[in-house]
This record gives sequence, C-alpha cells and structure tokens, in this order.
Amino acid sequence: DTLKELSSLNEKKINIKIDFIERWYFWPIPFFEIAERNFNTWWETKDLRRASYGLFLTQENFRGKKETFKLLLKTGYDEQYGFSYSIPFIDKKQRLGIGVVGIFSQNHEVAYKTEENKLLFLKSKTNYLQKDYYFSIQATSRSKIHISHSIQATYNYYNFADTIIKLNPEYSQSKSTKNEYFSLIYFFKNDHRDDVSYPLNGYYFDFELVKNGFHLLKDENIDILFARTTFRKYWKLNKRFFYASGLTAKVSASGFQPYYLQKGLGYGNTFVRGYEYYVIDGQNYFLCKNNLKFALVPARILKLKFLNWEKFNTIHYAFYLNLLGDAAYVYNNRNHNKTDLSNTFLFGYGIGLDFVTYYDKVLRIEYSFNKIGEKGIFINFVAPI
Repeated sequence: DTLKELSSLNEKKINIKIDFIERWYFWPIPFFEIAERNFNTWWETKDLRRASYGLFLTQENFRGKKETFKLLLKTGYDEQYGFSYSIPFIDKKQRLGIGVVGIFSQNHEVAYKTEENKLLFLKSKTNYLQKDYYFSIQATSRSKIHISHSIQATYNYYNFADTIIKLNPEYSQSKSTKNEYFSLIYFFKNDHRDDVSYPLNGYYFDFELVKNGFHLLKDENIDILFARTTFRKYWKLNKRFFYASGLTAKVSASGFQPYYLQKGLGYGNTFVRGYEYYVIDGQNYFLCKNNLKFALVPARILKLKFLNWEKFNTIHYAFYLNLLGDAAYVYNNRNHNKTDLSNTFLFGYGIGLDFVTYYDKVLRIEYSFNKIGEKGIFINFVAPI
C-alpha cells in the first residue's frame, strides 16, 4: 500500500539498489560414494569394496537462461552413465518447460530379496547381474511462483541374470529375465518453504500419480498404479524455537508388484528414525515425522579473508538442537516376505544436532530409539523433514 501511495506522487521517486553474490554455476565434481541405502547401513561393515567413483558434471544457468545440463560417469561397484538437460521456460510467459534424461546402468551385485528386514545381495565378479536402460521426456508448467505441474513419459528396460529369478521368483514380473515397459507420471508441487535445503517456516505439499505399463510393447506385462503424497508444515515459534511436522503416504492399486519395483520404507529419506538399518517392504504406507528445534547457534556469516573470490569466501552456518519423534505403518500383502516390522505400528524418537553450512550442506547427528528396544547414533546429510 505504501508503494502505491508513493507511486501516485509524480514528484517522488524511489531508487532501489540490490547487491547480491551469484552462485557458482559450473561444477566438475569427482565423487566417491558408497552403494548403500544410507551412510549408517554402510558403517555397519565399512566395506570400501562397495564404493563407486566417477565424475559428475553440472552446468547450471546454461547459456545464461537457467537451463541445466548434467553429465554422469560412474564406475566401480555400480556403473552408471547418463545425461540430463532441462529448459525451465520455452514460452514468452515463462510458464512451460521441458527436459530429457537418459541413463544406462549395470551392476555386478544386486539386492535380490529381503529377509528379517535386511537386504540379501547376490554378487558376481565376472558377470553383470542386472542392466537397466532408462529414457524420459518431461513437460513442466509453473502457473504461479509456488505451484508447478509436470508430466513425464518414460521408457524402461531391465535385463536380469537368471540366477536372480531362481533365488527370488517374484523379483521380476512373470519370472522373466527381461522387463520392458512405458510409464506415465504426473507430479504436482505447492512449495511455500523459506529455504528448500533446510526450511524453518512455511509449508510444502506434493502429489504424484504413477502408472507403470500400458501394454504397448510386445512383452510389456508390467501393470502397476500407485499414488504418493507428502505434506510438510514448518512453524517459527519464536526467535530460537522451531517446529516441523511431515506426513508421507503411498497407496497402490491391488495387483502384483515385482520385488525390484516395490519400495516401502528404508530408502532415501523415507524411513522412521531409529530404523535406519532396516528395509520394510510393502505396497502401502504412511510415515509421520516431527521435530522441535532450538537454534543453538543461529544463522551466521563467516568471511574467509584469505580467499579473494566472493563466490567462495562467504560461509553461512548454523547449529540446531532437536527433539524428534516419528511414526509409521507399512501394509504388505505379499505373504512370502511378511516380517515383524510390516503390518504393525512403528515409532522412533530421540535427540539430534543439525549443522547447516556452505552451499546448502546439511549434517545431522542423531541418537534415537525404536520400538524393538534398539538405540544408536545415526548420521544423515539432508534435512529430516
């Protein structure tokens, strides 16, 4: 309202000066990573033979138009080669965007089954046990600054060693060593968070609808339909106290889901804290996470005077103490892999310390307990909610 009043007065002018530091856009990053679901499962064995390494090239703001080009070259335990290219806007109103992705993967070791909520692995030093080809085309629409839609069409091809099918006949569709199918994915996002990497205020909602298999190919026998949604809310209680709660749920249509496509809890950031060591298979689940935070060291800026490059000599950092509590339920309709952790209520709780710093990096150290009486220290590298 003040700006409207001032603009109506012809004799007055407002000069606005904005100083900012552009982020670095080109990242030729050599990487060394462990092929595990999370850092904590690898720490149980500390087996460096399960390491992959390579080069990840990312060019953000490509051609100065916010386009992004990525190139992946990975070898070692897992081999993966791929590219992606995205254009955020192709129209004058800057609402429509497109992107393409292509990935080829091959593995000497494959998780072929779950027993007692732990993955069982099959390994061959000489042969590849699984090869995957993936290609996708995506169209995006951003009607408002906080709201976006996307539709993605993908082609998927999997080739499995027959040994995997012998050990677990339900690993693949129809016990076949080859699965080939098309997918169609719709994704909606409404994002009002104050910070994507470590939000403290606002809310976030998404909805995803996935259809795998349309019987368009000769041997396309995959037929899976599921929906997944996430809602997260963040409250700033006062200058130093914050609260966050998040709910994630997945619902699948009835029907067979091969093991390699069935993902319950225990992958990525979708797990109950205190159960980091476990995989909980199932076709449907809900997961609720909660955090009460105290800013032990509120966000601060550190200048590295010995670096003259402003893109790298400014470091933001903060420390947060946490009280955490999670709950979940996984429904599994497959009798062959029902365990004591599926089809039962789960909960975990504990305390933690979060460190947020340079270029949106997050380090979490948590001491948590679970329903079955286990406790431990766990390390993660993304925001909990």
